[in-house]
Amino acid sequence: MPEGCGSMLLELYECMKREAAKLSACADRKLVLGEGNTNSPKLVFIGEAPGANEEQQGRPFVGTAGKNLDATLHALGCARNEIFITNLVKVRPVKQNPKTGRLSNRPPSKEEVTFFAPFLLRELELIRPKCVVTLGNFALCAITGDKHATIGEMHGKLAHVNGKFDLFPLYHPAAAIYNRKLREVMDQDILELRRVLEGL
Repeated sequence: MPEGCGSMLLELYECMKREAAKLSACADRKLVLGEGNTNSPKLVFIGEAPGANEEQQGRPFVGTAGKNLDATLHALGCARNEIFITNLVKVRPVKQNPKTGRLSNRPPSKEEVTFFAPFLLRELELIRPKCVVTLGNFALCAITGDKHATIGEMHGKLAHVNGKFDLFPLYHPAAAIYNRKLREVMDQDILELRRVLEGL
């Protein structure tokens, strides 16, 4: 469990663990919970789902994407313990190679997103961040409640969600691994987020 959580957040995580055990995709998977500042932090970062490194260590964003996120935080002048980091889906979505039996990552299924989204929204209600930074399209759609929302249209712009908090969508840190042309766009978005932060 992340340090500093209030009892209500701990209860939420316990409830999520019990319910996740009933979901076939989660039955034998390790839950990776959020971590960081739970006392109304300026920022909450929300990713898509944990990968292999995250599942192994039980912490969000510790693999290659985690290094990219750390670089983002450095550019923002933030430390991990000042913010909260979590994922939409709290288990690693996997597929198995029929020939080798090896597991690899896959996008979250509709069932996984539908199951975990209400827990994420409740997590945010309890933490009460000033600004939510979604990383990638899955988290963006879950937070806005709009399955047609696209990161390509909304990235790098401040929006408001139901009067509850500010939203600042970013490309997922892993996006630059697969598309290096996005690096410049992502750097500009981070500079804009830093300007937004100065006003919070």
